[in-house]
Amino acid sequence: MFTNLNLSKIIGGINKSVSLVNQAIPVYKQVKPIYSNVKSFFNTINTVKKEEVIEQAKISKQYERPINNFVSKKSNNSRGTFDLDTLTFFQ
Repeated sequence: MFTNLNLSKIIGGINKSVSLVNQAIPVYKQVKPIYSNVKSFFNTINTVKKEEVIEQAKISKQYERPINNFVSKKSNNSRGTFDLDTLTFFQ
């Protein structure tokens, strides 16, 4: 099982791993601020959208007709009764 392992292969594998980590760390340091800026950018956009929705609601409420201004429907009893057979338009 361990017959194919020798010191040079182990050191070569460690060297490749270390070089890969040395390449990945600067990339991570460059990408991390970009990622956090994009995240804050989307948070700002969402906040602006929410404020626009609130502003649109305020504007639409401004044009709504208040419910208490509607006149209630009165019954026809206050007008009297009409007999269509004896109704005359001209006298």
